[in-house]
Amino acid sequence: EWTGNDVNDNTVTVYLKRIREKLDADIITTVKGIGYRVDKDEKWGVRDILSDFSFSYNRRSSTILPGYTDVSGFAAIRVLNTLGVGFLVGNQVDALHRAFVEGRLSSSAFSSTNAYATADEKNYSYVINMRPAPYLTLSLKGDKTMKFSRSERFDVERDVNSGDYLLNRWDVRTRGMFSMSTWAFASAFDKVSPSSSATVSRMKTIMPIMAERLTEKYRLEYPLIPQSAPSLPLSHTEVLAYSFLGAYLGGGVDAPLDVLRSFPLPEISLSYEGLGHIPCFKRVFTAARLYSRYVSRYSVGDYMVNDNLDTVSVGYPSQYVLSTIRMSESFSPLLGV
Repeated sequence: EWTGNDVNDNTVTVYLKRIREKLDADIITTVKGIGYRVDKDEKWGVRDILSDFSFSYNRRSSTILPGYTDVSGFAAIRVLNTLGVGFLVGNQVDALHRAFVEGRLSSSAFSSTNAYATADEKNYSYVINMRPAPYLTLSLKGDKTMKFSRSERFDVERDVNSGDYLLNRWDVRTRGMFSMSTWAFASAFDKVSPSSSATVSRMKTIMPIMAERLTEKYRLEYPLIPQSAPSLPLSHTEVLAYSFLGAYLGGGVDAPLDVLRSFPLPEISLSYEGLGHIPCFKRVFTAARLYSRYVSRYSVGDYMVNDNLDTVSVGYPSQYVLSTIRMSESFSPLLGV
C-alpha cells in the first residue's frame, strides 16, 4: 500500500519514472506537496501530435542588359551612363528606350543581340513532423525547384509624327527546368513484365481522348487556327506529356493541362520505435524499430515555352517544347534492429 512503512519516497519516484518511460508521453504531472496527477484530457492534443513544422522559400534572379559599359556607384546610384535606381524600380522597356534615345544603344544592338535577358530560380520546401501515437513518428517533406531564363529582342522604329523612337518586342524565348516531390500512387502497384506494362497500356488508352480535348482547347484559345483543321496527332508533344502524367500521377483523361504542376506532394517517412519496449524483443535486441519510406519525384528537363502562339495560323504548335519528362519512385519497407 502507498501509506505503508515498506514504501518510501524513493520507491514511488522510481516507479513513476519507469511508468513515464513506458508511456513515452508527459501526461503525469507532479503536484508539489500533494502528489501526482494524470492529465487525461491533454494526452494527445494538437501540440503533442504536431511536433515540428517548417517552410522555406528562396529566390535568386538576375537581369542582363547589353550596351552599358560603365559601372554603378554605391547602392546603384547612377554614374555616367549606368542604369541607376530608376531602372531597378522602373520598367524594363522604358529603360531600353531611354538608353537608345540617349545614344547608349544603337538599333543594331536590338536586332542582333538580346535586348535583355533574365534568369530566375525559385525553391520551395516544407517539413512536417508528427507523433500521432506513442513511439510513432510520421514525417512529411516536400520541395519544388523552378529555374527559367527569358530573353527578348526589339525592333526600333521612329514615329513619323512625333519623332519618338518606339520599341517593338519580338523573338521572346523562355527556357527552364523543373523538379518537385510528388505521389505516383496511381501507377505504384501496376504490374510490369518484360513485354507489357499496365501503366503504358493506360497511357495509350488516354492518348486519343487527350488529343480531342487539346484540339478543342486550341480552337477556343487561338482563333487564327481554322475550325476545319484536323485533330492533334497522337505524336504531338502535349498529347504525349499530358497522357503520361494522367497515367502515372492519376487523373486519366481529366488530368490538369499543366506540365509545371503547382503544389509539391511530400515524401512520407513512418517510424515506430515501440518494439524495443516489448519484452520478447527487449531480451534479444538492444534496439528495434519499424521504418518505412516512400519517395517519388517528377522532373522536366530542359524545356522551352512557345511565347508566339497568338500568331500561329497553321497547325497546332506546342505551348512547351520538352526534351525529357522523368518520373522516379522508391519504397523502402525496413525493419531495423
